[in-house]
Order: sequence, then C-alpha cells, then structure tokens
Amino acid sequence: FKQWPEEMRFISPSFNQQGWTDTFDLNAISKGTSPAYSLHSEHPSGAEYASYLSAIVETNKLNVRKLTEVVSVRNIGAAKELPLFAVDVRSVSSPEEKDVS
Repeated sequence: FKQWPEEMRFISPSFNQQGWTDTFDLNAISKGTSPAYSLHSEHPSGAEYASYLSAIVETNKLNVRKLTEVVSVRNIGAAKELPLFAVDVRSVSSPEEKDVS
C-alpha cells in the first residue's frame, strides 16, 4: 500500500456501519475497528491504509513476517471455540522482491 501513487484511493467507501447494521467497515481487517474512524477518511490512500494496518499489528502484537510466502495452512484443532492453524512459510529474498506492505 505504501507504493501506491499518492492520488490512488480505496474505491470502496470506508465507514463504521455499527448502529446501522450488524456488519463492520468493509475495509476493516479486525472486528471492532474502522479505517474511516481511525484515519478520518472515507476513501483512504495507500499510505493511510498502511498506517491503519501497522496500528492493528502493534495493538494485537501480531507476528508479521515480511518477504515470505505462505506455502500451506493446516488445521491443528481448536481452543475456546477458535480454530488453530499451523502456517508453513518460505523466505522470499530475491533482489527484485520489495516490501509491499
């Protein structure tokens, strides 16, 4: 998203629908969050959305790995009604690969 041209924006509007429906912001990646609320923007830019994603990573202490490719995802059970998965990844470190987060 950081590599988007400055004039590029999300085409789908971002707004917190809570109160109108039981759904969440179409551009949200985490329940209870809204890029529109966090960014004060209905059509966020790539840089704005990247900052929203960074905030989600920091807040939830997510293990984000850059320059990796997901090879497989395996179901390994459940804990407290949540599915648990094992994810196999491989490094992608060729010089032409760029950080596109």
